[in-house]
Amino acid sequence: MALYWELTISSSIRDLIQKGTYEQIICDLMNESKRIFPSKYARVKDQSNGECDFIDIVSKKKYDAKILFSNTQCQLIARGLKQLEDWVRSVYEEISEVSGKLFDNDRIAIKNTILFRELSDRLASVRDDEDAILFIPFPIVPESEKSVFLPFASDILSVTYGSIVAASPGKFEGKHTFIIYPSVIDQKVVLRDLTSRRKEYMPIDPLSPYITYAIKEHPD
Repeated sequence: MALYWELTISSSIRDLIQKGTYEQIICDLMNESKRIFPSKYARVKDQSNGECDFIDIVSKKKYDAKILFSNTQCQLIARGLKQLEDWVRSVYEEISEVSGKLFDNDRIAIKNTILFRELSDRLASVRDDEDAILFIPFPIVPESEKSVFLPFASDILSVTYGSIVAASPGKFEGKHTFIIYPSVIDQKVVLRDLTSRRKEYMPIDPLSPYITYAIKEHPD
């Protein structure tokens, strides 16, 4: 049986890529988390001098949030509904490019992919005393907490991140890199530690005003 996933985009989707919007979503998820983010966190409101985005209230650990869309993809979203088909196509092309390299077991060529460059650029701008939190409100990899195999399988995120760390191991020593993305199958948001591969699944509600996903047996 074939299954199809449906993407519904709100006219307010452009708000989702605004720093104030996605940072608040991330902060709320961090404070609701029990496993990946077990402490209490606050959003840093004054960032005029390059301050971090979030801080652990207890340990004072700093976090920097990055949206994992390219500048072109963000521009397409900002232009509104008329450009959203181009946005979806652009994200799919990025995912398909690196997926093809992984399928061919060509891990060296992964360094030439768009995802590698975008992920590298985001992580390069994170300060040494900060951990990165990447946010992509798009199902970048297959994901389900009910799966026996997916938690242990390599995917485009783990392989791409591993290639970046291998190229500059000193930069990532003692640090964690987190990523947040939706699971269409579970209708959840995945909080994932790329450093340890630990995951936590949270309600997808924070994304609902902007973008929703559904599984269907038949395409409309």
